[in-house]
Amino acid sequence: MKKIFFLFSVLTFICSVSFAAEAEKLLVTGNNANIRSRPDLGSEIVLKAAKGDIFTVAGKEGNWYKILVPAANGSQATEAFINSSLGEIIGQEGISNQNVQKDPVRRPARKSKTPLRGIRGDEKLFSGFYAKFGFLTSPKVNGIGDRWLLDFGRDWGIINPFLATGFEVQPYYRHFSSGDFTDSILGANIFANAKGGVNIGRFVEKLNFLTPYIGFGLGGAFIKSNSKLGEYKFGRTNFYFAWHLMFGFEVALKNLDLILELQTVKVSVPETSPDAAQHFLMLGVRF
Repeated sequence: MKKIFFLFSVLTFICSVSFAAEAEKLLVTGNNANIRSRPDLGSEIVLKAAKGDIFTVAGKEGNWYKILVPAANGSQATEAFINSSLGEIIGQEGISNQNVQKDPVRRPARKSKTPLRGIRGDEKLFSGFYAKFGFLTSPKVNGIGDRWLLDFGRDWGIINPFLATGFEVQPYYRHFSSGDFTDSILGANIFANAKGGVNIGRFVEKLNFLTPYIGFGLGGAFIKSNSKLGEYKFGRTNFYFAWHLMFGFEVALKNLDLILELQTVKVSVPETSPDAAQHFLMLGVRF
């Protein structure tokens, strides 16, 4: 009986070793691939895997692979899920030791008081400082100072992961000259903003770097002008009500987000036409 028990134990051990050696491996083929707690695009992201990382496969549910994620402290691995579009099954001969995932160093710090910047995963969409540069697309103007717009601002995510509030400052300098008349304007538009958007990765996993958004802002325009007509010089300082609308996209890269935006700015100056809004094509970065 002891011999039979011993042989059974040895056989069980050999089978378990053989099974472990033949366990399927998954090679991550997507950049910044989302590893989730459940097989659902709306579930929590537990890890950001790099292209080339390798995990042990524990099963499959629909279009999702169940994989084993090693714990940071070396304890027992936990189960998580990756969409099948972001990885492929490989054999032992395709595994390189440096690619095997040993420590989940890219685990998002979800409980941080200051949310991580950018639009990645389930983090707050808009958070951080940004700078943009815009070109006037309409109406047509003659003064070169009217054709561009600098833009600096800060956003704070308020409802994860859809909304944000913030502020925006648009300083500018304009100079116009015609005959004996010259006019120099130093001004700034100041807005309190609200934005809303959605990460496309919540619906299409491979597009988790892309977020379209819309927004609006209310504020004012500070304008200080110095004019000259022949020998006469005069100046004035005014503050007008202003608003702006925006529609754009943020594209997440490794260390910053690119911003592409269409923006309409309207300053309610009484002596101008009520329809005299300016439209800008903006290009910027969030850092």
